[in-house]
Amino acid sequence: MKIPVGELMRCMGLMITGAENSTPYLKYLNIKKLDFTVDSLKYIDEYLLKIRKIKKKLNNDEILLIIVRCGTYLGEVVRKPNPKKFSWMTYESACKVGGKFIKSLGKNIQNCYVLYDGKTFYFPLSKPWKFIDEGSSQSLWGFAKVALDKNLNY
Repeated sequence: MKIPVGELMRCMGLMITGAENSTPYLKYLNIKKLDFTVDSLKYIDEYLLKIRKIKKKLNNDEILLIIVRCGTYLGEVVRKPNPKKFSWMTYESACKVGGKFIKSLGKNIQNCYVLYDGKTFYFPLSKPWKFIDEGSSQSLWGFAKVALDKNLNY
């Protein structure tokens, strides 16, 4: 049985709120504060700031897991207020809609799943990647605010 992409992403977003050993260094995150609101992303930002400080201790699989868990959580926070407006898409599906632009990016962890609102592609998995690499200027909270404010103005 094939699981729809949106349901798969919703479940992946929930995984960060799961068991202590399911996400690397989850001890740095108060999962009780994760309620899928925009403000809960401030806790994810704090978590990623701590991860950024110890990133040399992490192996590639741990970093990828953190990116996927934080990115899908971010995507679900953006999608939750208006789930009919935002759709999760695979990279392959996004290529069919976005054509050369999406294809030019090449498939990677940052765009293997994207959100689409009918006009704009959003790359929530790229934010934790960039945060770990560049720091708090790549705030997940800020990303959600911009995406949601933009969609309120349609």
